[in-house]
Amino acid sequence: MNPKKKSDNKSKTTKIGKLSAKVASTQPGFPIEIGGDKQAEEALRESEEKFRMLIDNSVAGIYIIQDSKMAYVNPSFAKTFGYSLEEIIGKLSPRDLIHPDEIQAVMRRLGERLEGETEKGASAYKVIKKDGSIIYIEVYGMQMDFQGRPAVMGTLMDITARKQAEEALTSSEAELRALFASMHDAVVVIDRAGVYRMIAPTNPDLLVKPSEDLLGKTLWDVFPPEQAETLPR
Repeated sequence: MNPKKKSDNKSKTTKIGKLSAKVASTQPGFPIEIGGDKQAEEALRESEEKFRMLIDNSVAGIYIIQDSKMAYVNPSFAKTFGYSLEEIIGKLSPRDLIHPDEIQAVMRRLGERLEGETEKGASAYKVIKKDGSIIYIEVYGMQMDFQGRPAVMGTLMDITARKQAEEALTSSEAELRALFASMHDAVVVIDRAGVYRMIAPTNPDLLVKPSEDLLGKTLWDVFPPEQAETLPR
């Protein structure tokens, strides 16, 4: 075969192949090979969809604050405050959610985050739900760019139950201290091994030794063995 003719045939085949691909790309539903750019776009779209699903289904409230408005919140955030997404996004500001006692501190910290003056970290605040009830939240926020402009992004968790338990414990301890203060007897806590675990400062004159010399010691360190054996524990 004439080499020149063979080369001409190859050139024609290449041109036909390019033309076929061009025609195919204009026909709906016609299967064509996806180029590198198209594959990258598809991968990015799938990644964004997965990220969106992760945020929407997170048990933690997620938010973005920009221009003093809630630019974005996820369903868990809205549920925590008792609002719908439509009632919050682009309409409410942090001031609408924070308890008046906390507003000054929250807005100052928010401004510092926007300016990059505060490192990312956690803070606890008192907030108000749509129905007027008060809850406690723990917030972890950081500065970021959102749609090309500075914003603050963060997560929050409802810690009301934990806060109430802490307050109940503090109140119980205060009542116990008040009870001890009104007593005139020596109050001593000794475990089953005979070790002094706690000594209330009620009437130190009734102790055989100063309380600091008793804590952590055993009955046998303080009394003769025959006497230590008879003491209750």
